[in-house]
Amino acid sequence: MIKVYKFFYYLFNKLYFSNTYKLLKKNTKKNHELHKIWLYEKEANYENVNKFEKLAGFTIDNSFFHKLAYLTQVTDKKSKISYAHGRLLYSSLRKYFKDNIVKNILILEVGTARGFSSLCMAKALEDSQIDGKIITLDILPLKKKIFWNCKSDLDGKKNRLNLLSEYLNLVKKYIIFIQFDTFSDYEKILAGRVNFAFIDGNHEAKNLRLELKLIKEYQEKGDIIFFDDYSAKIFPSLYDEINNFCDKFHYSKEIIKINESRSNLIATKI
Repeated sequence: MIKVYKFFYYLFNKLYFSNTYKLLKKNTKKNHELHKIWLYEKEANYENVNKFEKLAGFTIDNSFFHKLAYLTQVTDKKSKISYAHGRLLYSSLRKYFKDNIVKNILILEVGTARGFSSLCMAKALEDSQIDGKIITLDILPLKKKIFWNCKSDLDGKKNRLNLLSEYLNLVKKYIIFIQFDTFSDYEKILAGRVNFAFIDGNHEAKNLRLELKLIKEYQEKGDIIFFDDYSAKIFPSLYDEINNFCDKFHYSKEIIKINESRSNLIATKI
């Protein structure tokens, strides 16, 4: 019977995970169009993000940040491009290292996408000279060559490591990529202390509930969950789920409004 279950498990994984890349479309914009979008966002001023960085006392290297964003965040889509959350991730992590005595840290990310957030956090580890690992989970394939809906598509399909070839030093030192689906796989993750978690998954309340159920078991006082897309208007079910979780399990909330449609929430375990 075990062999039968194993067969169906293998079949499910093969059929499902080998097709998740279809969630991404091929970039159809020309390089100069992407460059124009990038320049506009590069010059954007986010006052609340500036204030947060100043209070935290840490700011990510500007050249590193925008070059990475051009590769991984400037995409062919109708909605406005915004990647200021990478600055917040970097600064909040650096502040966490300053405020807590840690020699080795574990970061859990739900929603890898192209790897932008993972690399912003890896940069924080490197600049702080902190040992640690970032376990990042996503349904997108690791080794299959695909289109990523970004400027690298102009050169053809790439696998994840090809896409991030300029950043392999950080990838190899800090990041562990795992192809993962929250709904079917969350019980397969067992970790030690999760010092910092970044949640940017598929934006469904039922999945977020499972992700938080996993993370809260491995956090201690002062540990952080960073929520992307905290919005009562755009994601009301997630908004309610996050608020209920923070109230029930004793997390403080710091909300950073990036623009009219987007806010991040930094929840700290009390």
